[in-house]
Amino acid sequence: MNRIDLMESKTQYYRSKPLMLSLSQPLFQINTMWWDREAQDLHYKMASRELAEAMEDCAIDITNKFFDLFLASMASNNAAANMAINDTLYRISRGRFNVGKIAENDLLQSELAYLNARTQLENADVGLERSTQDLKSAIGLDSATAIVLVPPTEIPTVHVDPAAALVQARRNRSDVLNFDLQLLTAERAVTQAKSGQLVQCHDDGQRRI
Repeated sequence: MNRIDLMESKTQYYRSKPLMLSLSQPLFQINTMWWDREAQDLHYKMASRELAEAMEDCAIDITNKFFDLFLASMASNNAAANMAINDTLYRISRGRFNVGKIAENDLLQSELAYLNARTQLENADVGLERSTQDLKSAIGLDSATAIVLVPPTEIPTVHVDPAAALVQARRNRSDVLNFDLQLLTAERAVTQAKSGQLVQCHDDGQRRI
């Protein structure tokens, strides 16, 4: 609203413009808002399923790292036991060699077995430390936190029905929605092309008139 004051005649005038609303939708063009809404809905569902898949992948990764650590722990224990045995045999061989009951070649063979066992123990300890740090990093534990492994005592038997697995995959996999999104994009492109042809025909008809 505007106000005009005429100082000479001491009169006032008011001028106003009413509120105007308009809505236009071209008859021969596609409704882009509808197509965008459908695409955004598929994107949201895909993101939700991708999050669930990422969580499942994380659980599988942590499980694999747990059993990697368990196997590394067993390998370290076996290497330590083997090291202890070869250390004892090497000590016995040195004693027997000192009293002349075995040849130097036998002593050297015993020493070689001891050195190999020690190398295996060092490698096993390195693998154990690496597996421990991998598991701690995966579950967000501090590197100084101690881990006590409690392996499962029973392994359940899992039977997978192929038909049920296919139904669940179609219901929960994000790839299925990705296919739907590709189909929607293709349908939008076809509709866009058809609407372009209609607009062209309409323009040609107006020019002929």
